[in-house]
Amino acid sequence: MSWPKKKSAQSSSTPEEQQKKDLSTPAIVAIMLAAVVVIGVGLWLMVG
Repeated sequence: MSWPKKKSAQSSSTPEEQQKKDLSTPAIVAIMLAAVVVIGVGLWLMVG
C-alpha cells in the first residue's frame, strides 16, 4: 500500500527535487558502467 503514497509524493514534488532525480540516475548508471569496466579489466589482466 506504499506505492500510491510514493506516487502522490512524486507528483507533488518540486522541480528542484525532479532535477535531483534526473541528475542522480545518470550518476548511478555511470557508477555501474565504471564497475563493469573495472571488473572487465581485472579479468582481462588475470587471463592475460
